Amino acid sequence: HNRGLPRSAKLKADVTALDVQRFFEVFNDFNQRLLISEQVKGRFNARFDLQAEFNDQYQPVLSSVKGRIQFILTEGVLKQFT
Repeated sequence: HNRGLPRSAKLKADVTALDVQRFFEVFNDFNQRLLISEQVKGRFNARFDLQAEFNDQYQPVLSSVKGRIQFILTEGVLKQFT
């Protein structure tokens, strides 16, 4: 049922002035509890360069996900981090 559609993707993106706290919220604190959205503040700029392959149901094959993320945090604050 592939119908000739591509089974891989590449993504390049630049992000500017992203709210770090909101970023953690949107990604559900990256499914971890060590550092959560309520403890971080600031803005960051990032450059993403990612690629992945997909299975027949167009779900990412996690072992194929590769990428590079460069980011700069400005006005960063950690609150109640022990």
